[in-house]
This record gives sequence, structure tokens and C-alpha cells, in this order.
Amino acid sequence: MVGKTTVAGLPLARGRSQSIFQRKDFSLCRLDYVCVFLLGVILTNIAQLHSSASITGNLKSGNSSGSSLHTIASSNELQKTSTNSKDAKLTDSFQERHAMQWKIPEHIVHQRDEECSNAKVSKTGGFCLTKGRHVGGNQMQDVPMATFLAQNIFNGKSVVDLGAGLGHYGTIMQKVEGVKVDWVGYDGAINVQGATDGLVRFMDLTQPHASDERPCVAGDWVLSLEVAEHIPPEHTDAFLRNIRCHTREGAVISWALPTQTGGLGHVNMKEEKDAIEAVEKWGFKVDWDLTNQVRASATISHFKKTPVVYRVVP
Repeated sequence: MVGKTTVAGLPLARGRSQSIFQRKDFSLCRLDYVCVFLLGVILTNIAQLHSSASITGNLKSGNSSGSSLHTIASSNELQKTSTNSKDAKLTDSFQERHAMQWKIPEHIVHQRDEECSNAKVSKTGGFCLTKGRHVGGNQMQDVPMATFLAQNIFNGKSVVDLGAGLGHYGTIMQKVEGVKVDWVGYDGAINVQGATDGLVRFMDLTQPHASDERPCVAGDWVLSLEVAEHIPPEHTDAFLRNIRCHTREGAVISWALPTQTGGLGHVNMKEEKDAIEAVEKWGFKVDWDLTNQVRASATISHFKKTPVVYRVVP
């Protein structure tokens, strides 16, 4: 039988050494874990001391936490400035995309103007205007309703006004305090550019054909007040195609009722349900809550009944 001796009370085979992991008594193993724990605490303290020293050095060199906060604040201001600049660029881009890059030949303009030589309305429903001749109630404007539109629907948005008349609504909305409306106006009236000093530009709202697939220079919203009833019925869908093509979010449209028979060039009046049905075929849905609010804001009698707010169906 091999003789045994002991070291610190642990039996050892003579002539061999055993690791603590080979022993049946693990008291030293537990001691080793304590050592590892203590070593971890020491290393943590060293790291904290090193961090403190770094902070002290930064303070001595003027790199305080206040300076860091100032850097963050400056970064936020820079981001805000960048956002404002981006908004300004978007606004410029919208106007630039609607700017003409060519001049219409004079003989074409004369041909168009000749259509009004003995008439008050063109073949496609546009009024015949001169600088001092405003026909068809084009000078009428509902300021409270325009203000509501600017504050509650069009604020911060781009708006394409189709059938803009003399541009009254664009002018009103752009003057509302605390509101930004990026507006462009088009109308089918002959000589509308001359009558408005270029504020409103000519567009035949019955063209192109309703099946035309070319994209338009769209805004966020379209505004079209008391225009649809002037469009010859056979061009109704071409007109609605123009509305849908020029908007990304929705449209505010008023369509004269059959009872509004006294208007110049009223050839396409519709009952409310029929007008809504025609518009919704082009991918819109009525927002009745906003519709009722717009009508409540109006002061002109027909605007208390006819405006409808449509949203583009996703």
C-alpha cells in the first residue's frame, strides 16, 4: 500500500502533485474563485480611476461637459437650419417645376384670343377676359373660407389651383398670418395671364384626353372652386383627370348644383351625390368632417352647400 502524507490537511500521493481540480476537497478551489472576484474588483477600480483622470484632464484643457452640451445644441441648430433650408429648396423646386421654360409663339396666342372676339365664353368653358373686363363673377371671393382652408388644410402644403379665376384665393391664403401656402394658379380663361399680370396662367382644363397617361407636376393639394359646372359634359373626365393628376393628398372641389342656373357658362351642374360619384371614380374619398367645417366657414351662399374635401385613396 502506497504511503500517504498530508499538506495542510489534504492527502497527497507520495511522489505526485495534484491540481486542485483533481482533488476531492474543493476548499482551495473556492479560495481561487474568491481571488478571481477580488482581481475583478481591482481591475474595475483601476478603470474608474483612469476615467476620472481623463475627465480631469478634459476639464483642465477647457473640455467641460458644458462645452459638450454646447456642441450638441449647435448640432441641433445646424440640423434645424438644414431642415429649413430643405423646406426652402422644396418650395423653390415646386415653383420652378411650374415655371415655363419657353415662350408661346405670338400667332398661337392670337389664334386663341380670336375665340373671344364675339363671345364671353370659349368653346371649352373658359371666360373671355381683358384687363378691365371681369365676367362671370370672377371677382367674387369668400375670405373667411379661404382663411379656413389656409389654416386647416393647406398650411405647409403646395396647392395647384385649377380654375383659379383671377387668383384671389391664392392671394388671400398667402397673406394669412402664421401660415405658409405654396400656391400656383391656372385657369381656362382666355387672356388670364394679361388680366392677372401673370399671377394666373392659362391651362385648357379639358385637355389632355382622360386616358392620357403622362404625369403632371403635382402639388400636395388641388383647389377647384366653381369650375366643374363650366366644363362641357363630354370633357368631364378629362377635367377630373387633371385634378387627380395634379394632387398627391387630396382636393377641395365645389361643383355647382342644378339650382345654380344663373351663372355664366353653367353647362354641367350636378346634384351633390352625382358630383361625388364622378370624383370618387378617380381615386378619391370624401372627408365629411372637413367638408362640413369648410362649409361652416363660408359666407357666400353657394359655398355653404357645394365645397367637398376629398382625400386620395391610398
